[in-house]
Amino acid sequence: MKRGALVLGAVLLSGTTVVVLSSRSEDSCPTTYEFEGRSYVVHETTQEVTPRNVLGSGTETGCGGQGPYVLEVEMHSVRGVRPYLAVVSAIDARAIYLAPGVGVGDLPPDVAAVVVR
Repeated sequence: MKRGALVLGAVLLSGTTVVVLSSRSEDSCPTTYEFEGRSYVVHETTQEVTPRNVLGSGTETGCGGQGPYVLEVEMHSVRGVRPYLAVVSAIDARAIYLAPGVGVGDLPPDVAAVVVR
């Protein structure tokens, strides 16, 4: 029983450490997405954004509990939004990825309404 409690304590402790590290490194290592030569920055949404057509493969770059990473992700279109403005991934339904220079006001009203500002 002591062994189980020790492992649980270590897991809880390491989980707390990961949260602290990831929030501290947020500004120095933001998560970005690359697709067809464009960079996109993640923006949270208040509700799920339904992925539409698969556009192709992109990359997610960021920092996690284990350090910097690069993942291949499938990028999808958003209903009513041209992909050069914004895309989504089926991995995180509560996020939309905006291209540099694109603001929430550039999105259709129904999409803009769910983007956290």
